[in-house]
Amino acid sequence: MYNLDDIDKEILRLLHDNGRMTHAAIANELDMTRPSIHKRVHKLYDSGYIRSYSAELNWEMLGYTVDALIGLSTSVKDFNKKIDEIMQMQDDKYLILSCQRVTGPYCLLLHVRAKQTIDLTTLHDRLLACEGIDATNTNLILQTEKLTFHQNLEANSDSDNED
Repeated sequence: MYNLDDIDKEILRLLHDNGRMTHAAIANELDMTRPSIHKRVHKLYDSGYIRSYSAELNWEMLGYTVDALIGLSTSVKDFNKKIDEIMQMQDDKYLILSCQRVTGPYCLLLHVRAKQTIDLTTLHDRLLACEGIDATNTNLILQTEKLTFHQNLEANSDSDNED
């Protein structure tokens, strides 16, 4: 396994903050050469530290103003099949962004974006019509704050120093 050094961590932080940052811009920021950054980024990617590059969408501008988590109680044996079935329930009025198998009072947890709350009702009804889905519990997300990569590294560094 490839061990991260401080430069690798800084490259990951910069890319996390701006996934479109060029290798030349990273090199300039870290006072290194572009080829050395290129080599490090490829090692990070090949080692699995970087999975992909993506854009963070502004869901409100796209018309999906309702953000929700839906817990599902199920009585299924094949969770992978049920997750696949649920992820196929996409509609132009709501999007199922993710479906996780979780512990706790629910077996599955959906992260959903909808245009209006009535669209959540439509999804709710479709879910309850599925064999093996016994109950739902919907929570509207009022606000989201994300831990930045830099904050996460600092927290990990502090716990590493305690040993």
